[in-house]
Amino acid sequence: MARDSAFNKLREEEREVRRQLIIEAALSLLEKKSFDQIGMRDIASEAGISPASLYRYFPGQTDLLMESFIYDLESLVLEFNQRLSADEIDTVEKFAVEFVDILIKNEATFQMMSYMMVKADIPPELLDKFNSIMKNLFSNIEDVFKKSGIDYGDRNIIHGLFASLAGIVMTFRNFPVKDRELLKNHIIKLAQISSFAFTRKDVFEFAKETKK
Repeated sequence: MARDSAFNKLREEEREVRRQLIIEAALSLLEKKSFDQIGMRDIASEAGISPASLYRYFPGQTDLLMESFIYDLESLVLEFNQRLSADEIDTVEKFAVEFVDILIKNEATFQMMSYMMVKADIPPELLDKFNSIMKNLFSNIEDVFKKSGIDYGDRNIIHGLFASLAGIVMTFRNFPVKDRELLKNHIIKLAQISSFAFTRKDVFEFAKETKK
């Protein structure tokens, strides 16, 4: 009985390792190709398994890519948690610049976030996990406000800043200009402006008024 239990545990751990490898293969492909250029065969090839084997772990491309996004987002939030604990991100402006910089540098993260915001319906089994991760991320932003000496206690301000930063990157990241460094600096400047706007007390007062 104990031997069977140990074997089942080992088999489950091996399955999880394979799932992880597939997710990492999908994220690797998203750094090289756009979302609509990637098929299950491409992911299977990148992971070094057969397409038939891939379907044993994920029922379809959308499920796989959504799980990949949640894994990527979870890693991002964990990194922010660690940097907050180390006081490396201690102002709203620093958070804003770091956040847009991640979306500028990481093609996979940018593509997945854009897809989730614009098109995707999240399967119910992933929705709870996604909501939990997003709440953690919003808590991180709230902690940054507190580190900056701003304790407004209004999640609408937090949501507004996040939406503003994500919107800035989605609008300008792939803007058709030749000087990419100049474009990056423009995005960062807009993120700094957004961080300034959302830390103004009169913005908080206005947010309070809209609740009445």
